[in-house]
Amino acid sequence: MKTAEKNIIDLFESAKTTSEYEQVKELMKLKGYSGFSQFLYWMKEQLKSYDESNALSAKELLNKAITIFPNPKEFSPSWVNEWIQLEKIMEFKNEVLTQVPQEKRDGEWQVVMDNPYTNEAVVCYPALSFIEAAYLYGFFRLDLKNNEYIRMQKVEELIVFKGNDEDKHI
Repeated sequence: MKTAEKNIIDLFESAKTTSEYEQVKELMKLKGYSGFSQFLYWMKEQLKSYDESNALSAKELLNKAITIFPNPKEFSPSWVNEWIQLEKIMEFKNEVLTQVPQEKRDGEWQVVMDNPYTNEAVVCYPALSFIEAAYLYGFFRLDLKNNEYIRMQKVEELIVFKGNDEDKHI
């Protein structure tokens, strides 16, 4: 991350007063699209990595972003629903956090999506930690179409083979 964007994030994190919020907002306006894009990337990283121990802090961080930047579409029309989407991802991720006890979260997880009524391929995101899978579950659950389903599952047994040139007997 560029130093300028890092400075905005540092200011954002430490801002507590209305005047400090305004300072962050004005600095971000100067940075424009690229600065806000970096900020959103950082915000999403915070939402990817939280668990129950810091879920409240993650929610407060998102609420602070919403307060300081109530209209992300000012930076890009594609961000018109950005805060709503991030709130929903958190909601879905929190559902997963409440359903799977801590002692069952170790090991490899995967997220699978499919629509059994189409010829499209099944999509699978393997080799994830529990927290990574919980975030992806929330992210992809946002946009499920009719008859699509999403599964987050723990891999219990795993056999992996990786081919190489020596294995090819043609």
